[in-house]
Amino acid sequence: MSIKEFPFWAKVAIVILLFVFVLNWPSSSSDWASWVQATGSILALAIAILVSRAQAAITQEIHKNEASARAKTEAQTVNDRAAQRRSWCDAVIAIVEGTAEQIWKIENALKGPHIDENDPFIDVRLVFERSNFVASISALRSLPLPDLRSYDAVQGVMGLANEASLILDYIDRIGRSSYLARPIEG
Repeated sequence: MSIKEFPFWAKVAIVILLFVFVLNWPSSSSDWASWVQATGSILALAIAILVSRAQAAITQEIHKNEASARAKTEAQTVNDRAAQRRSWCDAVIAIVEGTAEQIWKIENALKGPHIDENDPFIDVRLVFERSNFVASISALRSLPLPDLRSYDAVQGVMGLANEASLILDYIDRIGRSSYLARPIEG
């Protein structure tokens, strides 16, 4: 530690001590012993104060670094949770959109106009993939509804799953009829 780093009060104390020393120059060995003892005591107090301040500064820096590390860890945890939530929301949206798109294709195929007016269900047979539709319904029904965190979202998912189930039942009934059971001629 250089003299520039000493606090102002320490510099003043050194100057005063030197000034008093010069004015009261020791003449005997007992005077020298007194001066050495007084100077040593003052230096010991000054060093104790400096060491305690240095330790306090180091402790404060350690606490600041620990708090910063905790804050970074907590921020990363929040970011990770947010990323997981976004990913989960994207998956829910994909399931809902995929199911809705399949329903839309089936409804449009049922409405017509039809490719072959003699076979009005040919359009349904062209767009309907039972395994994909059943997987979509299963995916909708397996969503953890409380995680949607919205009454409207829960109602929407449940309504879509129910509508898709009704459409599947309807297509299954039609499938047992001669129209949907016929192979597509090509």
